[in-house]
Amino acid sequence: MDDIKKAFPSHSESSIRKRLKLCADFKRTGMDSNWWVIKPDFRLPTEEEIRAMVSPEQCCAYFSMIAAEQRLKVS
Repeated sequence: MDDIKKAFPSHSESSIRKRLKLCADFKRTGMDSNWWVIKPDFRLPTEEEIRAMVSPEQCCAYFSMIAAEQRLKVS
């Protein structure tokens, strides 16, 4: 969980867990305990499917937002 919290510092642990529950199970017991494991029926989208979900305009808006955020941090 620490690695995920580092990747998403603006999200609370409960928010991260809520999203993980949709696609993974938390293993509490056994040899492989305290790990999130992808559910057997969950499938990650292909690159093509992801590209279909995001328009070029959304991509440009996202990178514009990141650039503006960086400028604010530097100022």
